[in-house]
Amino acid sequence: MGELIRTYDWASTPLGPPASWPQTLKTSVRLMLGTHHPVFIWWGDDLIQFYNDAYRQTMGPERHPGALSQGGRECWAEIWHIVGPQIEYVMAGKGATWQGEQLVPVTRHGRREEMWWTYGYSPIDDGSRPSGVGGVLVLCNDVTYQRTDARLAETQRRLNAVLNNASVSIFLMDDRQQCVYMNAAAEKMTGYTLEEVQGRPLHDVIHHTRPDGSHFPLEECAIDRAFPEDNQMQGEEVFVHKDGSFYPVVFTASPIRDADANTIGTIIEVREISAEKKAQEHQRILINELNHRVKNTLATVQSLAAQSFRGISTEDQPSIKAFEERLFALARAHDVLTRENWEKAELGEILEEVLEPYRRLGSRIEINGSAIALPPGTALALAMAVHELATNAGKYGALSTPEGRVAITWRVTPGDPPHLALRWQERDGPLVTPPTRRGFGTRLIERMLANELSGEVDLAFEPTGVVCSVRAPLAGATFIQPKRAGKARLMTCGCQTTYCVC
Repeated sequence: MGELIRTYDWASTPLGPPASWPQTLKTSVRLMLGTHHPVFIWWGDDLIQFYNDAYRQTMGPERHPGALSQGGRECWAEIWHIVGPQIEYVMAGKGATWQGEQLVPVTRHGRREEMWWTYGYSPIDDGSRPSGVGGVLVLCNDVTYQRTDARLAETQRRLNAVLNNASVSIFLMDDRQQCVYMNAAAEKMTGYTLEEVQGRPLHDVIHHTRPDGSHFPLEECAIDRAFPEDNQMQGEEVFVHKDGSFYPVVFTASPIRDADANTIGTIIEVREISAEKKAQEHQRILINELNHRVKNTLATVQSLAAQSFRGISTEDQPSIKAFEERLFALARAHDVLTRENWEKAELGEILEEVLEPYRRLGSRIEINGSAIALPPGTALALAMAVHELATNAGKYGALSTPEGRVAITWRVTPGDPPHLALRWQERDGPLVTPPTRRGFGTRLIERMLANELSGEVDLAFEPTGVVCSVRAPLAGATFIQPKRAGKARLMTCGCQTTYCVC
């Protein structure tokens, strides 16, 4: 910078040749060039600029060497709202200023950078000026890296605090699939410390063996495929504790990508589910016991009925058969609830089981509706009602002739709560004559559905076929994805609806 200043054509500037400069300016420039500390000078009304080699190293190619002799306002227009008032304060003869770790974002190497400076502005005397100040001497220090380091350290401290207080176990693996970090929860879960695992493939430490003692190859591990496949993986696995015991976990393994979208590692979130597995097993045992007792109860009722009806006349035998069929329909509905742990049963699946005796009729029965799971009480009530309708249709209605057909449809209407609109409709069967009195089956349908579902039931004996319409609130129901894979179909209809058991 000394060479540039000596050879510069100062005569072409408002400042004039160096021989005419005030002595205080010459002295200040000489001091500036003689130090390795970043120093800058603004001089005169135009704030003509000087700087040394130490300061030059903080400037990008956008300003050096053009900033030499340039006016300050023009050179630093992007930050003048920050430094301008401070310079004017000193130039007005009000004294020196000092700024500690001041954010002064500037453009360097083609992009805007957040730079932090600690600097002082000091007056350079000039008796010819009204304020007695001819320029500003700047002693400065770029503290961006120190501040960044401090911020990174604080961020790291906070991140460690978050990770080590997290209940889920967290592992980080680098691009070589070696573990570089595990939090406190991970150490507690695995029995290993970070020092014992760091720099080793995580699979080789806690995931190398199956519960049966066989080797678990790395290439079969879904967790480790997240990195090479650049895709998130989720599922259940079994880990090996440091003491040799096995424990089930659920995991999510996600690729870590840098700012340029390059995959540089994997973050793995793991939660041990031993307690959940035990609770599920305990619930399964309770459900099985409940189902066993329910079936025993139904069997006892059937036995009592058989003993009670022993010796009755032949004409009453159909009543006994109808009673037994109702018990069987109830048992089949209970089977569905048992498979669902007595939580909720899918309506379509309930209908499949209840209509099992009519499987031979094939496409003569259509079932269409939304995939929805119902609470146990609602499911059982609908099961018994559909059984009664099917029994009546088989004896007197559409299912009693080869041409007859039955359509069971339902939809869900929005609301709070939403409502179920279910419809049983018979057609192409014999001409229907309305009964002169309500039988047991009819009363069962109307009363049970109305009471259990807190809804409305309309049972109409139309000449073209029986129509039963049900409208009931769906508090406690859940919309679900149909479960159809690998299960035999009851009927066929060729429909394209959201849900169809065909």
